[in-house]
Amino acid sequence: MKLKIIGTFTILSQRAKLTCTLIKTGTPLKTAPTHRTLFPKKMEMIKLTLAEFEYKYYLHDSDIEKIEYDAENKTLTLTIEFCFWMQNWYDKTTPKNGLIAVTFENVSHYSYEGYDPSKLFSDCTPEILQTEIADDGTLVIYTFEFVRYEPGEDLYPVMKINAANVEVTELERYNL
Repeated sequence: MKLKIIGTFTILSQRAKLTCTLIKTGTPLKTAPTHRTLFPKKMEMIKLTLAEFEYKYYLHDSDIEKIEYDAENKTLTLTIEFCFWMQNWYDKTTPKNGLIAVTFENVSHYSYEGYDPSKLFSDCTPEILQTEIADDGTLVIYTFEFVRYEPGEDLYPVMKINAANVEVTELERYNL
């Protein structure tokens, strides 16, 4: 079988440099490694556009543990208790849940409409229900929060983010 190299790309991380080669065989185009094997033991870091992020990471049922917005440096970092087990690239060697930092860079718009931390139970954090990309390219994150007052008064805040790119990094619990 004759193989034809049609391109290469390099992925840099804090621990390793990985060069991948795209090859063409008599079968459809193959790429090695796949997204999951880029992080065989731990997800380290990957940079994406908002649309790529929304497509690759299914955030339903994940909790937003911390929100850090730096308007001066135009960055927004969400620390998320992430459901690895809900991802299409999940394998059983990965923990079911874990912390990730999602850092939005060059943020041109950030809002969290309806978010009121004073109404939350002390141990509750916003839970992500759904994400989508709006027609204008804004990432919209719909969340749910239990409130401590009356049943039926739960909050459904909506976070909107427009940024140049997103960086996803896996965290250890003690980095919070």
